[in-house]
Amino acid sequence: MNTPMVFGREEIRSALVKRIEGFSAGYRQNLALLGPGGAGKSFLIRRILQEEVCRFPLLIAVYLEIREKESATEWTLRFLTSFLYGFLKSDGEGEIPLGDLRGLIERCRGRVPSFAAEARELLEVAQGGYTQELFDRLWDLPHRLTQESGRLVLLVLDEFQGLRALAVKDPLGRLGKKIMMQHNTLFVLISSRPAEAQAILQGRFNLLFGQFEVIPLAPLDPPSALRAIRGHPQGQTLDPFLARLTIELAQGYPEYLDLLLTGFGRAFPPGDPPDPADVIRKTLAELLLRPAGILRGRFEERLKSLPVDVARPFWVEVLAALAGGHHRLGEIHQAAGRGRLAVKRALEVLEEAGLVVRHGVFYRIPDRLFELWLLTAYPVLQGLEWVPEDVSREQFYKALNNRVNQLRENLRKPLEEQIVWLVCQWGNEMAEVEGRRLLLPAFRKVERITRASGQRALWARGDGSGKRDWLIFPVDGPLTEAAALRISQEAKAVAFRKCRKFLLGPYPIELNARLILQGCRIPLWDLPTVHELLSLYGLAGLAFLDETAASSVLTREIAPAVLEASPPGAENEVAG
Repeated sequence: MNTPMVFGREEIRSALVKRIEGFSAGYRQNLALLGPGGAGKSFLIRRILQEEVCRFPLLIAVYLEIREKESATEWTLRFLTSFLYGFLKSDGEGEIPLGDLRGLIERCRGRVPSFAAEARELLEVAQGGYTQELFDRLWDLPHRLTQESGRLVLLVLDEFQGLRALAVKDPLGRLGKKIMMQHNTLFVLISSRPAEAQAILQGRFNLLFGQFEVIPLAPLDPPSALRAIRGHPQGQTLDPFLARLTIELAQGYPEYLDLLLTGFGRAFPPGDPPDPADVIRKTLAELLLRPAGILRGRFEERLKSLPVDVARPFWVEVLAALAGGHHRLGEIHQAAGRGRLAVKRALEVLEEAGLVVRHGVFYRIPDRLFELWLLTAYPVLQGLEWVPEDVSREQFYKALNNRVNQLRENLRKPLEEQIVWLVCQWGNEMAEVEGRRLLLPAFRKVERITRASGQRALWARGDGSGKRDWLIFPVDGPLTEAAALRISQEAKAVAFRKCRKFLLGPYPIELNARLILQGCRIPLWDLPTVHELLSLYGLAGLAFLDETAASSVLTREIAPAVLEASPPGAENEVAG
C-alpha cells in the first residue's frame, strides 16, 4: 500500500532506478535530487537503496548525511563508518554493529585489506585533529574500494551543501575534482536548498554540471495529496473536511501528511467517527505543543539556527508578523513596530535561513505547519515557566480553533467568491508566481457577469480605457476541448477585445483544450498558481475534484462558455 512518502513519486523513482541500472552497465550519469525539506527526497532514496540495490551484486551503496553543527572529526568518523558498513552490507554480512568502528575495520580486513588499513590509518589521523590532507584522503576511499573489491560504489551525499562548513579550503571545489576523476563511483547529491545547490553545481562544480542530471522533487499537488490520503490506512475513511484541512496544513509535504495521518490514528483508535475538531486539536497539540512533540522540537531548532545576534528576538517578531497574515513590507513594518530598514534586514536574514520566501513585494512562510506553530504554540511556550500546563493547553486550543475556523470558512467559499475577494485586494503590485513576475493591477470594480449560455465570468474594470480590464473565467470543473473552442471564439468578441483574458480555477484540463487556449494566448492559472496567489493574501486553497471524479466528468460535456457579451443590466452583479 502506498504511503504519502512514496505516493506520486513513481516516475522519479523509475528515473533513479534507470540511472543505477545504466551505471551498473558501464554508463555513469551523476544525479542531484533537489527540493524543499519534507518533500520526501531522503526517504525515497533510502527506499530505493533498500529495495533495488540488492539486484546489483557488484554495487556498494553508501549513504552519508551531512549534518549541521557537527565537528569535522565527528563527520570523519561517520564517513568511515558509512563506507565500512556499506561494503559489509553488500558482501552479505548479517548484523553489523555500527557503534564499533574498529570492529568494522577488523571485519573488512580479511576481504579488502588495503582499504581496511587505510581506514585504520585515517581513524588515527582524525584523533589528532582535522587537516586538509585528511579531507582529500577521505575522498580517495571510494576509488580505493572499487580498485580492491572490483565493485562499483553508489555514494549518496544528503544535504551536500553542508560540506561548506568544514574547516577546509574550498571543500566543494576539492570534492568536484574527485568526482571528475572517480568514474567508478556514482554520486547522488541531495539538497533541501535548491537555489543554493544549483549555484554550487553551476559554480564550484561548473566543470561537472554536464555530468549531473538535476531531478526536482516538489511537494505533492493537492489532488495527488488527496489520493495519498485515501491510500493511507488512517485516511481511507477520513472525514472530508478533515482530509481537506490536512491537505491545506501539509501543503503537499509527504512527511507532514504522514505525521498528521498517523497522529489521527493515535488520537482516536478505530471505532465511532470522532468530531473532526477534536481530531485536529489533539493531534496538533501532540505534534506542536507537547515537550516530546516531533514538530515542536524541529521548529524550535529552526529558530535556534538563526545567526547569534542581538537582533534575533526581533527577527522572530517579524516571523510572527508573517504568521499573522502580514505579507507586504509596509504591513510587516507596522505589525513589528520597527523601522523599514530594520524590517528589511530581518527579512533578508530570514530568507537566507530558508524560513521565508519572497514573491515580488510579498513575503511568506512556505511551511504552513511552521506558520501555525508560530501563531498558536510559540506564544504559549514563551510563558510556560509561569503558566500552568492546563492553562497553556487551553490557550493553545483557543488560538488553534480560531485558525481552523478561519480555514473552514475559507474552504466553504465558492470559487467565484474567493476569486472576487482575491482580485479586489490587488493594488498595482508586482508578485512572483510559479517563477514568473506578474503585475497585479488595482481594479475600480469587479462585476459578476452572467452570459446568455448561463456561464458566469468576472469582469474586472481598470481605468476605464478597457486596456486594463481583465476577463476571468472561474472554472471549478474539468475543461473539455469543446469548451475551450467556445472560449477561444469569445476571446475575439468586440466587447472584450481590449481585455486580458484568464482561465482560473482548480480544473483538470484536456491536452487539446490546453493547446487551443494557449494558441489564443489565454493564460491558464491552474491549481498551483492560484494556490500560490491565495497564500500571498492569507487565503486558504481551493476545493478540487479528485482523480476519479475528474476522469468521470471529462467524459461528459460541460456547460458552454461565454457566447456573447451581456449588456449591463439586472443580471450583472457588482462585486466590489
